[in-house]
Amino acid sequence: PKEGTYDWALFDKLIDGARAKGLSVLAVIGYTPAWASSANVDGKESSNDVPRPGFYEKFVTAAVTRYRDRVDHWELWNEPNVRQFWTGSQAQWMDRILRPGIDAIRALRADPVGISPAKIFAPSVYINYDQNRPLTVSSWISGYESAIDVVAVHTYGSEDTQVAEIHDMGAWCELHPTCLQFQVTAAGFQSTDCAQHYCPVAVGPALLRTQNACRNTPWCFGNFIANLRDGTIGSGLLTSQDQVRSRLCYLEERYGPPLALAAPCPCWPGKPGCE
Repeated sequence: PKEGTYDWALFDKLIDGARAKGLSVLAVIGYTPAWASSANVDGKESSNDVPRPGFYEKFVTAAVTRYRDRVDHWELWNEPNVRQFWTGSQAQWMDRILRPGIDAIRALRADPVGISPAKIFAPSVYINYDQNRPLTVSSWISGYESAIDVVAVHTYGSEDTQVAEIHDMGAWCELHPTCLQFQVTAAGFQSTDCAQHYCPVAVGPALLRTQNACRNTPWCFGNFIANLRDGTIGSGLLTSQDQVRSRLCYLEERYGPPLALAAPCPCWPGKPGCE
């Protein structure tokens, strides 16, 4: 809420709750409080503006120190290649976000106590071929590839283009030896595949074909459970309470079970693990 004062109550609850359920946690450290904005924007709870020098490194240090034994992955910002989430330039991004974030985590790893084996995620890059949003990973992490453990991507668009985006990301990793793996940390699709089970065009549903495309693509680490939940009311394959919708079973039968879920649907003939 103000410089030097942190309110961790909500995140303590979320992270401890996830850990209690056996889930690993990826924490995204993003956005700038109004008081820390270079633009000095007032009246906003948070901002996509460039933070003033020194702010982001201090905050990353505080967050990673607090959750070093409870968070498995740290992602530095969300979709900086989309103006909606980052209003600065690429040069400002390197100077104010990527470099200080990596430096802060590296410093803690060198601490005598040491940090938990948390991995550094590159900022998630938004890819949508249908909107002429190509792969631009290199330009956002140039010079820091060796410091990043996982590349995060957000794939959007039609079913076919999402599959192409995943395959192209695999090809990108093949050309960059420092790319250990990438993860699809958000996905949204446009498809008529679920017409009989109502799948609207909205962020939330992750078509199981894209999950299988990831499974069959070298370097693709997997997809988030969150992609299957409601992004907007009624749009997901799971409700926000993790109740399974019938169209998830329909897609599972057609494409196979999603990577993130063990057995969300009742048995159908030939389903692995079913008698």
